[in-house]
Amino acid sequence: MGAAGKIRVMLALLCASLLITAILVQKTYTPVNDLAQTAKKLEHNLQKNEGYVNEVLNNPQLFEQLKSLDKNTSTALKYVQHFTTDKSIWFITTRKGALNFWSGVKIIPDFPETIKNGYSFRNESNGYYEVIKKSEGDFSAIFFIPVKFGYAFQNQYLKNTFSPNLLKDNNIDIADFTDKNVFEIYTTNHSYLFSVKLKPGELNTTLLYYQLALWLLTLISLCLLVHNICSFIAGKGFVLLSILFLGSFIILIRFVNLHYGWPDFSYQLKIFSPQLYGSSAVYPSLGDLCINILFVCWLVVFVYEQRKKLIKKVIGPPWSYFIYVTLIAALIGVSTSLVNLFYGVVINSKISFDVTNVLNLSFFSFLGILMLCFSYMIFYLLVEVFLAVSCKLSIAKNYKTLIFAASIVLATALSTYYQDFSLFYILWGILVAIRAYAYRSKRGELDSASLALIVLVCALISSIKLNYFESVKEIQTRKTFVQKLELPDDAQADFNFNRLEKKIIADSSIVQYFKDSGHDNNFIRIRLEKLYFSGYLSKYEFKIFAFDKKDEPLSNDKNFDLGVFKDMVLYSSYKVSDYFYRENESFGFLSYFAILPLMQNGERSGTLVIELKSKPIQIAPSFPGLLVDGEPDNNDDFKSYSYAFYSDNKLFNQSGNFVYDLSNTQFEGATGKYVFKNTKYNGDEWFMHFTTYSHLIYKPTKRTLIVVSKENKPLIFSIASLTFFFVVFLIFSVLIISVRWLWKRLRILSIKNNRFSWNFRLNLGLVLYKTRIQFSMVFAVVATLVMVGVITYLSISTEYQTQQNKTIREKIHKIATAFENSQYSKYLKNVNEATQVDFDNFANAYSADLTLFDLDGVALVTTQPKIFEYGLQARRMNTRAFINLRNLQKSEYTNEEKIGLLNYTAAFMPVRNSTNETIAYLQLPYFSNESDYKEHIGSLLNVMINVYAIVFMAIGLFAVFIARQITSPLSFIQYSLSKTIYGQKNEPIKWDRNDEIGALVKEYNKMIAALENSAHKLAQSERESAWREMAKQVAHEIKNPLTPLKLGLQLLDKSWKDKDPKFDQKFERFSKSFVEQIESLSSIASEFSAFAKMPETRLERLNIFEILAQAVTIFKEMDNIKIINQASDKPFFILADRDQLLRCFNNLLKNAIEATPSNKLGLIEINYMVTNKNVLLTIKDNGDGIPDGLREKIFEPNFTTKSSGTGLGLAFVKNSIENAGGKVWFETATGEGTTFYISLPSA
Repeated sequence: MGAAGKIRVMLALLCASLLITAILVQKTYTPVNDLAQTAKKLEHNLQKNEGYVNEVLNNPQLFEQLKSLDKNTSTALKYVQHFTTDKSIWFITTRKGALNFWSGVKIIPDFPETIKNGYSFRNESNGYYEVIKKSEGDFSAIFFIPVKFGYAFQNQYLKNTFSPNLLKDNNIDIADFTDKNVFEIYTTNHSYLFSVKLKPGELNTTLLYYQLALWLLTLISLCLLVHNICSFIAGKGFVLLSILFLGSFIILIRFVNLHYGWPDFSYQLKIFSPQLYGSSAVYPSLGDLCINILFVCWLVVFVYEQRKKLIKKVIGPPWSYFIYVTLIAALIGVSTSLVNLFYGVVINSKISFDVTNVLNLSFFSFLGILMLCFSYMIFYLLVEVFLAVSCKLSIAKNYKTLIFAASIVLATALSTYYQDFSLFYILWGILVAIRAYAYRSKRGELDSASLALIVLVCALISSIKLNYFESVKEIQTRKTFVQKLELPDDAQADFNFNRLEKKIIADSSIVQYFKDSGHDNNFIRIRLEKLYFSGYLSKYEFKIFAFDKKDEPLSNDKNFDLGVFKDMVLYSSYKVSDYFYRENESFGFLSYFAILPLMQNGERSGTLVIELKSKPIQIAPSFPGLLVDGEPDNNDDFKSYSYAFYSDNKLFNQSGNFVYDLSNTQFEGATGKYVFKNTKYNGDEWFMHFTTYSHLIYKPTKRTLIVVSKENKPLIFSIASLTFFFVVFLIFSVLIISVRWLWKRLRILSIKNNRFSWNFRLNLGLVLYKTRIQFSMVFAVVATLVMVGVITYLSISTEYQTQQNKTIREKIHKIATAFENSQYSKYLKNVNEATQVDFDNFANAYSADLTLFDLDGVALVTTQPKIFEYGLQARRMNTRAFINLRNLQKSEYTNEEKIGLLNYTAAFMPVRNSTNETIAYLQLPYFSNESDYKEHIGSLLNVMINVYAIVFMAIGLFAVFIARQITSPLSFIQYSLSKTIYGQKNEPIKWDRNDEIGALVKEYNKMIAALENSAHKLAQSERESAWREMAKQVAHEIKNPLTPLKLGLQLLDKSWKDKDPKFDQKFERFSKSFVEQIESLSSIASEFSAFAKMPETRLERLNIFEILAQAVTIFKEMDNIKIINQASDKPFFILADRDQLLRCFNNLLKNAIEATPSNKLGLIEINYMVTNKNVLLTIKDNGDGIPDGLREKIFEPNFTTKSSGTGLGLAFVKNSIENAGGKVWFETATGEGTTFYISLPSA
């Protein structure tokens, strides 16, 4: 078995073993195994954290340090850093049951004395904790290890998952005593803590990725095996069969996966979710789209590898035209399919492809762009196949160009008729033209300039098409937005109302409000706003109206009657929950109201009416989604729009950046129809002249009108997208070319002496000087840009953070000063409804969220009570801030804090009285700092990326130009050197400039002058030596027949003198021998005469196949010889000497016959391959081959391997072919035969 066969067997065994392993892993998976594996990991990590705690608690010296943390500042900060910051373990210390020190505000129990010593498991207000407590006397140290978060609500910042330090998987949950099939978790001393259960429908990610890796390895090994088999089939001459086999395999694999869903674990991966993208049964998800494109790319790569074998002989004109038109139709069909495919990806998916904002692109965005790169690679390789096949078709070049141009025009016309005019087919036609020119003039080589031009064309196509796709998607989005504005609906608000209404009517403070004699509507309004209508519902403005049990207003405002709201319930509203209603007629706004009965002791004590009216969509809550229940509805699809409502052509409501007229004079619509209108920006800034506004006008009724406007910057978008795609495609192309280059030169596995050996070897070969210059220039510029970019980014980031910290410090200074000048004493003792309202009003005056702490770090009053009441934080001051302000007596402190996954900055300042004594601490959380920072830095990076992309593109083109300018003299010198012929007159190189190249040219000219002199002398010497050798050979060859002539004459003379009676018989016999020897002398003389006359060549235009046929006819009838000649129907004309060419073929055929043993059937195969400029003939025999030691001499004169002959035959062949401008060479294998190759140019 050969090496290739052994590799196929090895791949088959590897594939089988991986497949069996993958199936066994999938079959052996059980929920019990899944639960045990995840639970053991949780238990292990939990016990590791217990070890950190026990190192302190079990060490008497370290435990003593815990007792003095409230006084020892440096040790306290080290413990906070070590446990809370680094290991997410919180702890408190107590004396006599009172709190003495806390490491953080995530968890501080209200009654720590109720916690038992040792290990315990507790469910606190914000999650589950393992608690480790140790007491000595009246001192206790309590450590809290978060196990699973349990917030009152969840959103993008608050997730009820296991602590990331313990477990990354989300396939288990805390079990209660009624659950079965649980796994018990124990401490390091084997004490029971809690049990966990398996979540239905969830999978261990470790097991999932393990299965994925096994199936991927199985698929890769299977694909390698199939590719190897297909290459073997193609090598045997069955190219179309190999392509059909590979295509069938791909279809089979995809059918099994899509139809039977095997393997069936892929649904766990988000990439295979149809919610992300899905268009058809063939493309049910983004993952399937990627797999399909990669499989098609594999098939096309294989076809590309076999492109030169697709057509083995010249095809007649009718079939040539059919194949050519079919290939063009295939290119049009493939390109159209790919465009429609990515149209669906952009339109029908939830993936952002806004390449002008690179930082907002997700992993799936870049994955889609990567598939676009592979799609262009597919099309490019198909173009290469098309051109390679076209070269072998019997169609004139002009006709090929005409047919191709007509096809492009026809495709463009059909696209315009059925859709819109597009440059798509014209642009990829230019791409084909670039490669066709390379095939015609550069033998198909791809140089750097052509690559850059092709990448630019692909980037231009992508930019134009993406712009069109995004515009189509944007129009659909805008129409959806109009429908949302016309018929407003808020399902999330309806859901929240269902949850809140029961909490509101059961709120003790609200119930007490109706019980008290004094009524302050501000308190009840602020409480409702902070606790119930914050977060998502903060986008609604609301009013409250309180009525007593007799339905009389409790406030001084008597303008509202409860009966009005009751009538609205009956006639003009829609019920969305038990007590909330949505108004029917609310053009331009979304309005709700609620009639909430307040009960006390089973009797109604009053009625609370809440009226809500939507704010503009763009307004966001003060907290960035922290207090939103559920994922925030940020309306990202609509945030870039401005809109206006007109009623009777009067502006009724508006939102956004566009400035609308109070009276509508520019927007005219048709009832029930969408009308588009474009306007220009009216500003004076020059760069805004490229900005336009697109308006979608819709009239729900004859009297009402809705306008949705969007700012467009087509020039900026086009340039940004063009540069983005150019850089991406260029990087992809360089990677593909580099991988291909390395694949040819990298050797890892070799087979020798029937053994596999592993050796890493990289053959770098020769890299062109021009390529080195281009690479060096581009690398230097890119490295500089990256360094400048990193430095700019870091400096601006640092400056921005510094500026933000300065801003927040200035703001806290201003607020603290104003607070100290106010009547602050009311906030320090007996905080009630009135002081809460005053504190909120004070904070609103500065548009800030504030919290006031007493000297012990306890929160007194806050503008965001929800954070404390829902257990997001304990009612304590941040530990670091508390230590710095109280112990270290700092005048201010800024700290980075975190709630859930939300990072924010908080500033702290002491509040001093008139005697400069600190009486409280004020906290200013700056929640927008993180989002502002990300938005600011994101905008900066997007600008830098776009600018650097343009610079990179310009530098790349500049590098190509400069490299050509630098290396053009070297190319000129190389061309001149290639024309230098030893022994002939060589013209010196002319160079006018006195530079380094000039010095090189001067030395070259001196060298060729000296070389000519030496060549003349050497030629004279060689001629003399050659004639001497020739004379020796002639003498030797003549001497051979003369010897028997002399002996024969001597014998005849003796017989004559002796009167031999048999003289007549001897004379007859010797005379025949004399004639044969004389004919041998004549033959020798003719051979040498012919070789001596070689320079006298008479070139004429002749059909090479005709001369070859004449030579074949001479030898075709010989016994024990079979000649297979693949005759051509189409002539190929060359310039050659007819007699010399015929003698060449005669010599080669004669040698092939004589090289075949007499006991073996001689088989001579003659084939040809025709290109535009050359013909290649092959004459192959099945003789003994040429021995290794003789292969270098067979074209030398006087050399022969036979016992007789002059040795001039192959020398004659070589000279004759070279006189015709061709080349001759051979390949041989001992015992298998020899193949001679003759390449001749066309006439």
